[in-house]
Amino acid sequence: MPREKKKLGAWFPKASVIKGCTYDASVESISILLFYQYVNPAWSEARKCAAISFVESEGSRLNLGGRVRVAREGLNSTVTGPRDALRAFAAALGEFDPNFKTTDFKYIDDMPLDRAFSDLKVLPVKELVFYGLGMEMGLDDLGGGVHLEPKAYHEKLARAGSDTVVVDVRNAYESDIGRFDGQKTVGGAELLDPGMRKSTDFVPWLSKPEVREKLKGKEVLMYCTGGVRCERASAYLKKEIGDEIKGVYQLQGGVEKYLQEFQDGGFWRGKNFVFDKREAFGVECLQGVGGVLQTKKKSKKGAAAESAEEGSVVLSKCSVCAVSWDRYIGKKKCATCQVPVLVCEKCCTAKADRPAAAPPERAASTAAVSASASAAGGAAGGGGGDGWLGARCPLCVGQGLTVPATELSLTDNGKRAKLASKSEAKSGAKKAHGAKDAAAQGGQGGQGRPEVAGAKAATTVCKWGAGSDRKAKKKQGVDRKRPWDKPKSDSGGGEDGSAAKKRARLSGVPCRFGADCKRADCYFRH
Repeated sequence: MPREKKKLGAWFPKASVIKGCTYDASVESISILLFYQYVNPAWSEARKCAAISFVESEGSRLNLGGRVRVAREGLNSTVTGPRDALRAFAAALGEFDPNFKTTDFKYIDDMPLDRAFSDLKVLPVKELVFYGLGMEMGLDDLGGGVHLEPKAYHEKLARAGSDTVVVDVRNAYESDIGRFDGQKTVGGAELLDPGMRKSTDFVPWLSKPEVREKLKGKEVLMYCTGGVRCERASAYLKKEIGDEIKGVYQLQGGVEKYLQEFQDGGFWRGKNFVFDKREAFGVECLQGVGGVLQTKKKSKKGAAAESAEEGSVVLSKCSVCAVSWDRYIGKKKCATCQVPVLVCEKCCTAKADRPAAAPPERAASTAAVSASASAAGGAAGGGGGDGWLGARCPLCVGQGLTVPATELSLTDNGKRAKLASKSEAKSGAKKAHGAKDAAAQGGQGGQGRPEVAGAKAATTVCKWGAGSDRKAKKKQGVDRKRPWDKPKSDSGGGEDGSAAKKRARLSGVPCRFGADCKRADCYFRH
């Protein structure tokens, strides 16, 4: 029976979601399929639309869930389903387009059923990984680095010396919980973390003179989760400074494939953050840590794995109390840039990640945790007591950022951030409790970084989790329910759903993209 197809939402009108992925009692486990494929030549718009229709129909027929990004340059996918169904999908792709006959399909079998996606989202995009480069770099020029299989990459790490650097092209919050650090024990290559909140930060990072100096005359080893982010990153690096370095190499299949090959972890330390229901996994928890948190004192039915097994390597800390912690639970977001932030179970329960202006009824429950956060200082989250901004990621703490993300306006899909307005900027400066401390540390913002009276703001903001900040929505007077979902009785008669009625209800709500909104039919206020 065909599954129901819907639009993903007004914010992404061309994207679709195929609802209702269910399995009968005979299915005891599911598999995960990870793959990407750049096609050459690039698809026409008509062929791209045909690819979208193909993925929707085959995904529905084979009862698959997950996310598939579709661009003129190819597909980037994380799909779940029964073992045989995923292999049938891969074979069908090869029939649809010969480019997929050579695709590196990565299968993770024998996963518990709670690792399956319930829906299949098909997302039409401009780039498989959004670097903001568009089609400027032709697919013929996408050779990028030399692809090394895990064993060859491992050997190169082991032999590497001062003439080699390792570049992690993932986001900083991914690097926080796991990275290639083990090669240092054998005198191996230095690890460079670009400190990215999103992939668009790679281009400005590479433009910095100090970065180019570090890379000059070196062999560059790149890696990411599954390999796709290295494709564009390595190609761009070669295009910009290829004549200044000895060579570029990238890990074929990413950390995912490396840990399948080296089940003792090899030179990898910590956990590998993934964008599926596993959440993150390491050599001690191959099925991932995602699901309901379990501890020694309590165990909730339906959990797939424990938060941190005894003996596992934990590289990161809770952003509030600084205890060792490496799970992203509760969809907590950094107060100043909105990337995922680490908050331990205790602080999460006490809601200690919130700003200092806590309601009286919550003050007592957070007192103990706030005290430990204050003692931990900047290592935990950038100050406690009256200066507590809320949980912040290590990147924002290190950069001394203090302007709340709620005071910033996103532009260019969050690629850049700017202060919302002069009045809001003044408000933001008042709310930036740590501004004096940041100024005392001597830092003016980086080039192009928004500043308010010495308080620094993030240049890029991540949109992650359950959408915009709840406080911001409440401040704007926006009901969490979609306005057009109101019952007919609220409209005073007639059919509630016409464009005129939607426009009337939304015309007083500020558009999140402000003056940069390019939608001619946008209902929101500008």
